[in-house]
Amino acid sequence: DPLGTSAWNTVVRGRKLWVLFPPGTPKSVVKAKYEIKSHEDDEATNYFIDLIPRVKAAYPDVDVYQFIQYPGETLFVPGGWWHAVVNLDDTIAVTQNFCNRANFE
Repeated sequence: DPLGTSAWNTVVRGRKLWVLFPPGTPKSVVKAKYEIKSHEDDEATNYFIDLIPRVKAAYPDVDVYQFIQYPGETLFVPGGWWHAVVNLDDTIAVTQNFCNRANFE
C-alpha cells in the first residue's frame, strides 16, 4: 500500500479474491516477470487466472496466500506484504490505511 502503510479492509457486500506474498518475496516473482508470455498482459483477471498458477508451479517454496473474502469479514494487510485483489461481484468494502512504528525502518 502507499508508502509502506498497513491496511484493513472490510467487505460489506460482494466478495473479493485476494493473493498475498510475505515480505522478502522478490518483486520479479510477485509480478510473474518470467511467467508472463509476450502476448499476455498483467490485468487482474489474467494475473489471477493464468499467472498465479504459474508462479506457484515455478516457485513451490514461495508462500502464496490466496483466498476469498466474504461479507462481514475484515482483513488486515501488514505493511510490506505484496498483495492483489479483484472483486468477484458488485462489491462494497471499506478500507483504511494507517502507519505506526512497524511501518518505519
